[in-house]
Amino acid sequence: HEVLAERGIVHLLYAGFATNWCVTGRDYGVIAMNGRGYNIVLVRDATTGVEFHDSVDELTATQIAIREIETKYGWSTTSAALITAAGQ
Repeated sequence: HEVLAERGIVHLLYAGFATNWCVTGRDYGVIAMNGRGYNIVLVRDATTGVEFHDSVDELTATQIAIREIETKYGWSTTSAALITAAGQ
């Protein structure tokens, strides 16, 4: 947080594994950093949640985590849209 503040960074991109646990809940995760005033963007197709035997086929845990982030903490995008927006 100190380094981000020093550099004037206000937009954070998130991607990775365990969206429903680590990406959202860690001390540098979506919830904490949104609470510190950062703009959150989750790259939907570059993340997945921890799934269970009865949720893996539909990626239910992943979808719920994405919706929670979109409705409470920030925005989401796809990797293709991010690349296009970056001018690549």
